Amino acid sequence: GLPKQFDGKVQVLQGGVTSGDLPISFQDEDLELRSMSIPRLVAAAHPGADTGKAAAPAKVAATARLIGRVVNTTGKPVAGARVQLDGTTRATSTGVNGAFTLDSLPAGSQVVTVRLLGYTPADKPVELSSVSATNVTITLDNFVPVLSTVRVEAQRTRALDDVGFTERKRSGFGYYMDEKQIDNRQAIKFTELLRQAPGIRIMPAGDGSGANVITDARDPNGCVNIVVDGSPWVSQSPGDIDSFVQPQEIGAIEVYSGVTTPAQFGVPGQSGCETVVVWTKFRLDRNKSKR
Repeated sequence: GLPKQFDGKVQVLQGGVTSGDLPISFQDEDLELRSMSIPRLVAAAHPGADTGKAAAPAKVAATARLIGRVVNTTGKPVAGARVQLDGTTRATSTGVNGAFTLDSLPAGSQVVTVRLLGYTPADKPVELSSVSATNVTITLDNFVPVLSTVRVEAQRTRALDDVGFTERKRSGFGYYMDEKQIDNRQAIKFTELLRQAPGIRIMPAGDGSGANVITDARDPNGCVNIVVDGSPWVSQSPGDIDSFVQPQEIGAIEVYSGVTTPAQFGVPGQSGCETVVVWTKFRLDRNKSKR
């Protein structure tokens, strides 16, 4: 029942264990076949017979390893690109030869995303194994808008519905910015878009780099979690998000206080943090729906 030219994402779910959200495209074909795998649950602990305590719940073992290179369309290595396994905090940057390594990953069908200013973000399905390392080469294309204005607007509206932005905005529990509001700000850096967001303060990083850091306006010792396209953002240097996400790349922003943060964006052990959720146009354009 899916239309031709359908682009979306597919995910395997069984017993609370999931694969990554793998991109899928029908193009002109009537049938698309894809083999997918999910990680195996393992016991987290084995209590002694005399403890009387219940066994700890099983969890997914993070023992897989991904190695690879990021190159441009001419095959030359791309240095300084951010590589992250979707849905996890596992991230790194490529070296001068474009190489990267990610350890302690969940096995199974996953997706790795690569970002760097001046290039179109790339997401690549990978099959990770706890037995041997997976090796990939990822190519980044130069950023070029390819869709007409009318098609983009309608498509992104549907995509915002799919990711739950529209429904959460109706609830009124957070601070929301859509694409028009973002464009009207005419901001140079991503962090500048958040200057009017409640509970958020933008401060200079203080290291001479000119970068900005996002802090909790109510508590100097408070924390702020950032989620980009559904995956937690882990900073590798103060204010580095401005080096990987530009205002013109963003389709929507959500900001929540600790008590109003939706469960899917929460970070274990950090329930009191402010939360900034970012949806890029790349995600909204490429992933109109998930089946």
